[in-house]
Amino acid sequence: DDGYDVYSQEDDLRDDSEDAEDWRGYNREDDDAHEHRSNRYDVVHHSRNRTTEEILAELDQLIGLDDVKSEIRRIVFTQRVALERERRGLVGEAVSPHIVFVGNPGTGKTTIARLLGDLYRSIGLLDKGHVVETERSGLVGAYIGSTAMKTRRVCREALGGVLFIDEAYTLVNKDNEKDFGPEAIATLLTFMENNRGQVAVVVAGYPAEMEKFLKANPGLRSRFDLTVEFPDYDTTNLEQIFLGLVAANDYILTPEALIRLTEYVAALPSPRPHGFANGREMRKLFSEVVRRQAELLVSRGDVAVLSDDDLMMISAEAIPAPPAGSSSKSTTRPNLGYA
Repeated sequence: DDGYDVYSQEDDLRDDSEDAEDWRGYNREDDDAHEHRSNRYDVVHHSRNRTTEEILAELDQLIGLDDVKSEIRRIVFTQRVALERERRGLVGEAVSPHIVFVGNPGTGKTTIARLLGDLYRSIGLLDKGHVVETERSGLVGAYIGSTAMKTRRVCREALGGVLFIDEAYTLVNKDNEKDFGPEAIATLLTFMENNRGQVAVVVAGYPAEMEKFLKANPGLRSRFDLTVEFPDYDTTNLEQIFLGLVAANDYILTPEALIRLTEYVAALPSPRPHGFANGREMRKLFSEVVRRQAELLVSRGDVAVLSDDDLMMISAEAIPAPPAGSSSKSTTRPNLGYA
């Protein structure tokens, strides 16, 4: 059991008619969850029964994201202290558990949301700590009345845990007055108000688009007063992600291939453009490299006679040429701690 269940939106919608998220450095589940959500499914990540310290140790293992890690720690520690103050009957304002994640794709937002669910459960803020991941298609219906029903169903699934809405800004479409996105937002806000302390909502998307999202309804800004910015991965981080995928899949780069990889990553645009896929770019590159290496091996003859080393080794020829418009001419390989 990998801890993830996938269930069909449409199957549960029929049930509702009666009431009329391996290698720790780069979590491939970010991409897998995105693919499921794109096919009108929610992914449910079930929290594991671990201590706060164990979960924070996993957080620390993630590549890059230093500022994000620090902010998540502050958020969790603030909630922990607030809970203790409440237990002792001390007066104080409630601390909102709801957060906005902003950044390009592939920067770890889904992975962090799952760890946040684990952390919120470990400190006693949430009963379950599971994470229900969805996007516009999981909330917005095709006809009048269906949007509120779909949104309520997904929200109920998240009770006791975290509701993660990816690309939440797509719920706002000012060019279409008949769009049902605002109905989903209104339903979500009502649910959050009526279930305080029972659910945490994380909305994610590009920075500028999420700013427009927060302005779309007066109730959004007051409920989402925390924003965590996810920066693009730098060249060193991207190379680490690729090398992690290599190691996790029983491959080894030749020294020449490693040099070519460094050249490829250094040629990626900097600063990263809007929509740059970060970790997903490295996963796509890795898949391409594996295909190219397989073609090279087959061209030599019968793969059945190859040694394990032959099957594991990735040669320089398998690494594509650096993309056009190189941002750096340096081919000096950074010290990543790999032999």
